[in-house]
This record gives sequence, structure tokens and C-alpha cells, in this order.
Amino acid sequence: MTKLKKNFAKSLLALFCGVCIACIFSACNDEEKKQSKSPESKRDIFTYMTFEPDMTFETDTTRPMHCPVGVICDLGPVRIPSDEELTIEVLDSQSEKLSFSTRGEKSIFDKDKPTILLFVAKDCKNCLNQAPHIINLAQKYAPKINLFILSADDHYEYSFEAVNLYNTKKPLGVYYSFNNTRRLDEFLQKDISEGYVALFDANGEKIIDYVGLTPEEMIELSIRDTLDSMGEDLQESAVGDLQAQENTESSEVDLAQ
Repeated sequence: MTKLKKNFAKSLLALFCGVCIACIFSACNDEEKKQSKSPESKRDIFTYMTFEPDMTFETDTTRPMHCPVGVICDLGPVRIPSDEELTIEVLDSQSEKLSFSTRGEKSIFDKDKPTILLFVAKDCKNCLNQAPHIINLAQKYAPKINLFILSADDHYEYSFEAVNLYNTKKPLGVYYSFNNTRRLDEFLQKDISEGYVALFDANGEKIIDYVGLTPEEMIELSIRDTLDSMGEDLQESAVGDLQAQENTESSEVDLAQ
């Protein structure tokens, strides 16, 4: 009888241990399921806000904002509007496929466009010298392409003034990281110290990227090939903007202080 009781106790203990182990595994699985269901758990999303001038003050934007070499023009007061938001999601980190979306209503008739991504920083001379050429291309092929200029440091005001130095049209905003601890250039392991520009097709697939100061004509060729493959009419864009071209030809200045 004593032996029977001992065997029963052992069986009961084994059953209890089994139930405990099963509960632990079940709890772990539930937690994993919750994490997998979370929309942000496995998504690499980067949020940027725009940095642009306060256009309430009077300024003449019909002429180039020429400044002495090494001196940044004073565009007046600046503001950081909370309604200008850019969200970039890395869909494939290997091929660097990205998804771009901006806050605001989008018409059902709007279609996705190729995107130029330009990183800038105060200490990157090539970035700032490349910017006027990229802006010229974006304006030349507007509204067929998007241009997003991302700041890779905290000097948003400096970058804004520098990239718009020879811009004769509406100043382009510079996007700064909403969370400085999470930036796209660092996630993709891009060293922008020598300059970095990337071109993406309408689906977010990276077509080509350029490291260092790149001739405008080379980047334009890639843009035209991309638009041509989409069946876009490039006849109007072929005429170009002679005034903008003259401005960008004289924009090779040392802006990095």
C-alpha cells in the first residue's frame, strides 16, 4: 500500500510538472502571436517632418538667392510645420525597396511616381553642392517625379538654406528625422560623407544610387530611362529650364563650414 501511494505521488508530481511546462510554452506562444500581430513589430518605419521657411514674411523668390562663397543667405524666420510628414518604410532591406507616403489626402486618380532620395548634412560638401543639380532635375521633370531631401544631422536650418541657395522657384523643404535615434541612412548603412543620391521607381524598387559628386547629366539619363519605361511623355521636359541650368552651373561652392 505504501509503495502504491509513493507511485501515485510520483505520477501526480509528474502530471503537475507537465501541466506547468505546458502553461509556460502556451504563454510564450501567446506572447509571440501578440508581437507578430502588432503592426509595428516587424516593420522598419522612419518618420520625417519638413523644415521650411515661414512664407508670411516678404521675400523675392523670383530671382536666385546669390550669396558670397561660404556664406549662407538669410531667408528670415523659419518654422517646422507639424502637418508636413513623410513616412518611409523599408519593405526589403536587402534590395532596399522602400515605400514613401506623405500625410494628406490623396486622390484616387493620383498614381505613384519615381522618387529621388537625397541625403544632406552640414559637413558634407558634396551633398550641398549636389543639391542644386538634383533640385533642378526635380523641377525640370515635375510633376512626374518626387524629390525628398533628408537631413542626416541636426543642422536643419543650415541645410535648408544651403540646398535652396540657387533655387529660383519655390524653396524645397528639408525633412528631418522625427526620432533622431532612428534615421534611414544609418539603418541602410549609408555613409553619406561623400554624398549619396538614390533613384527609386514607382513601386519603390531601387534603380540606382550614386556615391560622391555625380554629374547632373548622368542622373538625368537614369530619370529619363525610368520615365520612358513608364510610357511618360518627355517632349516637354526635353526643352529644359535654361535659367536653372545657368544657376546650377555656378553652384559649385564650398558650403561646408
